[in-house]
Amino acid sequence: MRWTLRSLLAVVILAAVVAAIVMPMMERTRRLERTTGCVSNFSNLWKMQHNYMVTYGGESRTLLVETGGDFWLELTQTTPPLIDSTLNDIFLCPVRRSTDRRTDYRGPASNANRLADGDPVGADIDGNHGRGEGGNVLRKSGDVQTASADDPMWLRAAVTTRP
Repeated sequence: MRWTLRSLLAVVILAAVVAAIVMPMMERTRRLERTTGCVSNFSNLWKMQHNYMVTYGGESRTLLVETGGDFWLELTQTTPPLIDSTLNDIFLCPVRRSTDRRTDYRGPASNANRLADGDPVGADIDGNHGRGEGGNVLRKSGDVQTASADDPMWLRAAVTTRP
């Protein structure tokens, strides 16, 4: 079969059109996967806090009293560590995809033991999911919600959490 310039041009244009349709869909899928990874990190960090309560929290089963990002990082300081040093990527937001901070997650601004179940105890650091995009919020009850920058839960997390 002999290709003419016209048929070759048609194939190239068709390939470009298909790529223009498929590429944005693939990027949205990758971003959704990274956002889901961020939710998973928060969920696992909260499970480790509950492990701390059971193992080290005494009769009253208290959470760590550290605040901000140290609330999460302190889980590596128990003996034995609840989070092994080889698993430090749990402290990093997959959406942000950077390793220049020790943790990408805010912890409680005050003693988490005193917060109500519906209060945010953790949230993405502002900008993790993009400037002005909001991020994930972890409530003391254990659920993680993805919130826009104007969502009341995100705004509440700005008060109850800190880096």
